[in-house]
Amino acid sequence: MKIFLAITAIISWLFGIMLLFFAKDFYTPMGIEVTDQFNLIAQAEGAGLIGLGVFNWMARNMNRYGQISILAGNLLTQAISLVLLTRAIMLHIVSGTTSGIATHVIFGAGFAWFLLRAMRNQNAV
Repeated sequence: MKIFLAITAIISWLFGIMLLFFAKDFYTPMGIEVTDQFNLIAQAEGAGLIGLGVFNWMARNMNRYGQISILAGNLLTQAISLVLLTRAIMLHIVSGTTSGIATHVIFGAGFAWFLLRAMRNQNAV
């Protein structure tokens, strides 16, 4: 689990930095016009991802209870993001988002797996 949390932290930081400084390059391939207003929202999203990365990085050394809350929050974030992205695709709001779907599914599956393991181990103790 520690390696998974470290990987997700680093990826969150990379995406966060991308959104803070290169939102136009990130969103234009999806067919989204990046206005100044949209850029501000993307930067706020980037700040959130950097914070999420910090949570994941620090959770590597937390006790089981702390890890369960971080894993549950991450799982919820991935599930909601996947629903929103799927909705945007169905409404033809965005295109070229296969990598986004794959990222949310893979991360979501990882968080679900480690959450279930942590909860099962908690009940055994």
